[in-house]
Amino acid sequence: MANTDSIQRMSDDTSTLPASARIPSTKQSLFLRYFTAILIDLAVLNLFDEYWEHVVIDSFTISLVAALLLQVLLKITLALEHLVADFWSQLTRATAVQSGLPKSRSKSRLQEVFTFR
Repeated sequence: MANTDSIQRMSDDTSTLPASARIPSTKQSLFLRYFTAILIDLAVLNLFDEYWEHVVIDSFTISLVAALLLQVLLKITLALEHLVADFWSQLTRATAVQSGLPKSRSKSRLQEVFTFR
């Protein structure tokens, strides 16, 4: 009986927690996300440099710039992908409206399944 009381008291004890926990801002979240992604890219690039003879990186600075470049190119690629998807989506809707299909049928089944809102 005494054992369960001590467990209950330990679970209710909040004295070791910080007085206030602040939610990180959007800028802090973005920094952490990109910082982590760049470090992962950096580690992968340097592992390829270390263990594969086809990859040669002369200095750490070059691998760091390559990791930054990978993230910039990834961001540009994703933005371009969204632009192209929006273009084709608008084109598909316009074609559906011109053909007289109701709005509910203007989306394909795949678009309905993979729409996240």
